[in-house]
Amino acid sequence: MNIKYSGIENRFETAILKKNGVRYGFVSFAPNLAAVKLNDYAKFKKLIRKTKQKTDIVIVMFHGGAEGKQAEHLPFDTEIFYGENRGNVVEFARLAVDSGADVVFGQGAHVTRAVELYHDRFISYSGGNFATYGISGIAPIFKIITDKQGRFVSGNIIPITQVGDKIPKIDPEKTVIERIIYLNHSDFPNGNGLDVSPGGDITRR
Repeated sequence: MNIKYSGIENRFETAILKKNGVRYGFVSFAPNLAAVKLNDYAKFKKLIRKTKQKTDIVIVMFHGGAEGKQAEHLPFDTEIFYGENRGNVVEFARLAVDSGADVVFGQGAHVTRAVELYHDRFISYSGGNFATYGISGIAPIFKIITDKQGRFVSGNIIPITQVGDKIPKIDPEKTVIERIIYLNHSDFPNGNGLDVSPGGDITRR
């Protein structure tokens, strides 16, 4: 299937995909064994900068933070889960942008977390579980549009639910959109640079 992948330390740390004349760089991080380390700030900043030199748009993905229903809210601090340092995901994501990332997609909490616009770049702190029912069985598919410099232009959330056979399906109730709106307001009371409509449209505030 020729599916590209990244994030394996010292082997397949990055991936580059060219589509419609645009070079996309993918860099993935996690705190786990054999992964490019989320908590190795010197290395991850260098890796993102190096990828940026070769590409037009850099997309960073990370597995980090605590897990479970109690982990919906961002603590804005280092998260320890089962004795493992899962990183400070807000600090990580913002440093990734400062190093050249244009879009940052987080995973690891197994629940959806808030989104943010930081220095004109889109950050999702966790997209929940997509193809497994998980704790709440809801997840967003983000459609993000940037300009040629990687600056956020607009976006849309396609709400997904997994019930019964655990196959992802469109959620007519738009449950995850409602949850993201709540988390945005709760975790970023002074604003996160974005507005999310009940229909899932993401616009600049």
